[in-house]
Amino acid sequence: MEKITYKLKEIWLKIWGNKEGFKNGNKLQKFLLLLKRTVVVYAVLWLVMFLASSFISLIQSNEFLACAGKDVCIFKGPSTELKTYRIKSFKLNDGSTILIVIGAKNAVKYGLPVYKINAYKYNPKRNRFKKMNFKLSSLEFPIGITSENKAVYTLYNNFINSETIHILDLKTQLFENTELCNFSDKCKQKPNNLRFVKPYTKDKVIVMTENNKLLNNDFLLKKKEYMYIFDLKNLTFKKLPDFAIPLKYYTDENDIIVLDNGDIIILGRHKDYREIFYDHIEIYDAKQNKFIAQTNTDFYRDNIFTINQKNGDVLFVNQNSTYNFNSAKNKFEKASSYESGKNKVAMYLLENKLKEVFNIYLYTPYADKVKYIKLPDNKYLITCGDTYFDFPYYKNPNGVCKKTLIYDYENNTIKEGPKFLYAHNKTNIVLVDENTYIAGGFISDKDGKNPSYNEHVQIIKVKK
Repeated sequence: MEKITYKLKEIWLKIWGNKEGFKNGNKLQKFLLLLKRTVVVYAVLWLVMFLASSFISLIQSNEFLACAGKDVCIFKGPSTELKTYRIKSFKLNDGSTILIVIGAKNAVKYGLPVYKINAYKYNPKRNRFKKMNFKLSSLEFPIGITSENKAVYTLYNNFINSETIHILDLKTQLFENTELCNFSDKCKQKPNNLRFVKPYTKDKVIVMTENNKLLNNDFLLKKKEYMYIFDLKNLTFKKLPDFAIPLKYYTDENDIIVLDNGDIIILGRHKDYREIFYDHIEIYDAKQNKFIAQTNTDFYRDNIFTINQKNGDVLFVNQNSTYNFNSAKNKFEKASSYESGKNKVAMYLLENKLKEVFNIYLYTPYADKVKYIKLPDNKYLITCGDTYFDFPYYKNPNGVCKKTLIYDYENNTIKEGPKFLYAHNKTNIVLVDENTYIAGGFISDKDGKNPSYNEHVQIIKVKK
């Protein structure tokens, strides 16, 4: 032991130098010794910072370390090898998930980044992503993947260069050109001029017509629109009956709720930059194959959360009142005074927390100022929305937008949640497993502006 100590001391003296050398040396020797010591100090500081950074990165990337003792946690996922800006997930027939990523490499063509697609198969048990051989077919996502693991492409583009629907076999990577016309308005077959809206049931998706050519800020529909159920496996369309009242605005995926019994709730509204324009509610009764209109929209104008009940009903929770959608009667009913009172307490707590954490009010003229991410067991992860950075009164968005709140409906609580690893702006968050979400896309600079991309996804895990 003494020999080791003596040897280490000898090595240290060679690196650092001794007092006599500094006292008795000439000016050059003193300068060189001082320079050496400065280099050593910086080297040690760099090593300490490197080890600290590596340790923090290890914690951020390790599920066990990041999630220990937490109901909801966020940790660093793998690199997608692309500067990710859009992600989407699809279930495969073996129960695993495929994550498709559209992003940019460093290459630039004509002053623009070169985008490409990567795909990864996600193993939820091992929390691992395995890169798949995925043919570059288009810079768009398929509208769905069938139970036979075949991706269905409906968009006309330069890569496929055809006006028919194409099927990509994920195993063989071979394209099959169908005789069915794609969704573009160039098609002569009917139905045409369609857009994908939302998954419906296994092998089926909801699509809608786009008969209105809207320009600039025009969003009011003048022509009738229709809804179809598109069978991905058989490539057949089922036209649903006319809406009870023609829609005023196009709806997006978040405004359509698919119930377990096959019924569909369409919350008619249009989100503008500063305002939300409300229409009416359409309810599709799958058994009777008809639409029912609900014109009273007061209860969902201020709606914040939708809670799925065990009996198939849906609870609409807001600050002023709580309504229940009775799935057996296809009717909205006012909740009990106890339920409404309980939810008012939670919304009061949420309003205070939003002011405290995000410096934002619960109800503002801005749409999408807060992002509500629905988690299992009737929980919500709450963070900055896509228009948060446009607020005139935000404070330090880069720091603030790493923060989250968690709303737990069952326990009627609002509390601060885990932090994102980096601030996010217009981030895609997709479900890849029953209790696992992937967040990827834009990040922002220190002022919350000038969004750029990040290769690494963030994984949100909910403890079951």
